[in-house]
Amino acid sequence: MKKKKYRENWNGPFLSGVVIKAVSKASRMVRPLLEPMHNTPLPLSKKKDDDLQQIKKFCLSTESQDHYRRLPCEGEEQDGDNYSEVSDEGESTDYDSE
Repeated sequence: MKKKKYRENWNGPFLSGVVIKAVSKASRMVRPLLEPMHNTPLPLSKKKDDDLQQIKKFCLSTESQDHYRRLPCEGEEQDGDNYSEVSDEGESTDYDSE
């Protein structure tokens, strides 16, 4: 414990007090572990998926491109194998439907 001098206002006298390490309430609380809200990834909106398919051509590695290609999208089956490709002209080619 340390004694510190302080003033209560600009021209007031110096007062002394003991300064101790403050312990917050948050550090004393026990927080329960939270369960995940979803067991599977949430599907992207069709518009967001279209944007990602356009942007993925700038990814350097094929693993990154495959990751973005396999993200679940609204209106598609949730089997985890989405093989749709976007060509340079912006047309979507779905290899599963052939």
